[in-house]
Amino acid sequence: MSILITTVGIMVLIYSDNYMSHDQGYLRFFAYMSFFNASIWNVLIFINRFLVHTAYCGKCLSKSVVTNRVGDFGLLLGILA
Repeated sequence: MSILITTVGIMVLIYSDNYMSHDQGYLRFFAYMSFFNASIWNVLIFINRFLVHTAYCGKCLSKSVVTNRVGDFGLLLGILA
């Protein structure tokens, strides 16, 4: 996905360079485009980190649930004995 974002962003910038060469808002346009590309990259990085974190916590959560159930069973045996 990151390669796609980078490729499309670079292609837009290359095309726009020639197209907007005589426009007054040339620098402003490229500043906005660079900011937009950086924002899209940040969204992509956040989503990837969120998914990795969620998968890791899900794995830890399942281990902790099993551990707690085994411990609860031992506590119940101790109370009843």
